[in-house]
Amino acid sequence: MLINMMGSLLPTYVPKLMVLLMHAIGKEALQSEGFAVLHIFIKQLAKERENENESACLQLAKIVEILEELVSENRLILKEHIREFPPLPSIPALTEVNKVIQEARGLMTLKDQLRDVVEGLNHENLNVRYTVACELSKLLKLRRDYVTAVVTGEGDLDMDVLSSLITYLRRGCAEESRTSVGQRLKLVCANCLGALGAVDPAKVKRVPSQRFKIACSDDDLICELIHKHLARAFRAAPDTIIQDSAALAIQELLKIAGCEASLDDNVAASTSQMLKDRKYLKASSSGAKSADDCSEMNGRGQRLCDRFSNYVKEIIAPCLTSRFQLPNVAEFASAGPIYRPSMSFRRWIFFWIKKLIVYATRSRASIFNACRGIVRHDMQTAMYLLPYLVLNAVCHGTDELSVDQVCYPFKCLRIQICQFVPRTSPGPT
Repeated sequence: MLINMMGSLLPTYVPKLMVLLMHAIGKEALQSEGFAVLHIFIKQLAKERENENESACLQLAKIVEILEELVSENRLILKEHIREFPPLPSIPALTEVNKVIQEARGLMTLKDQLRDVVEGLNHENLNVRYTVACELSKLLKLRRDYVTAVVTGEGDLDMDVLSSLITYLRRGCAEESRTSVGQRLKLVCANCLGALGAVDPAKVKRVPSQRFKIACSDDDLICELIHKHLARAFRAAPDTIIQDSAALAIQELLKIAGCEASLDDNVAASTSQMLKDRKYLKASSSGAKSADDCSEMNGRGQRLCDRFSNYVKEIIAPCLTSRFQLPNVAEFASAGPIYRPSMSFRRWIFFWIKKLIVYATRSRASIFNACRGIVRHDMQTAMYLLPYLVLNAVCHGTDELSVDQVCYPFKCLRIQICQFVPRTSPGPT
């Protein structure tokens, strides 16, 4: 009866139940009842497995129905945007959907397919990157001979495409997401690199990385933070905590820059028209403002708003009227060392950034403070802000801050490295 009552939770307790049943079977007095319960247990377990399979089939059917509605039924609305879809799994259930996408794309060579894969591996959404990587793994197996010819220099594939592919696969292997999908993405990307084989490093072109801009104004920093990092983090957030952290950062940065929601009557009457005409951003002016003043932007806010693309404007629109609250600064700061040997790289970076944000000074302090929630969850944003935080501490912090908060992490790294480097006796002088 207890086994029947457990229902769908039964698989969770299989190890414990098996230990109890095997213990009972090992006792001569309980063998008969033990075998009877084991029989019921196996039957119930098989029943739950059937239910899981049925549930999975229903979920797949619903997913296919959604994709067919999105792609097949709305092909006239989407038009050329269909070709921008990332590669979908090659399964029988998605045959019709893949057919529509293939017709929109036209005849594609392997080079074209790999270009689409590169774009997919650079997508902001983790699930999309994982799906694209899985399809790439299948593609590399199907075209193994051609891929081998390209790697050995006999194929006609553009090395720029191959270089970009290797670059994004390596980034996938270093995925910072702590979810199960992120871990699977690492394995699939590593598998794809193995399928490519040993590519001559001399032929691989390095993708230029963005350099840290020392001479950067506050508005430039805010614009780049929102445009390249926070908007991406908001869209790609796997849960509401991360999304709210990104939204809070965007909200506070817009306030710092003087942007607020437009009070235009037409905008208030129609949100869709507001998004269409892009008239919903305006800058807040200082002091008391009349109704006429509220319909205009000040110079700083106007310039910042004009720099955002329409895509980003749609993302940040709700943040103009949101009411997120930053936690207490005292709660954000914590005593204790920045680095401990047991820390992961992600946690160490967060602790370091947390200390630097608390002691940041001048106008940049408010910008850093606005991002103190998202840096805990989004590694790309954290790594982007770190050089600016260090620069602020070195140039404008106290001597104590510069030594303890900036140099200490490097000292820790040096100590850890020295522990693994064998000491050699000094040579003759």
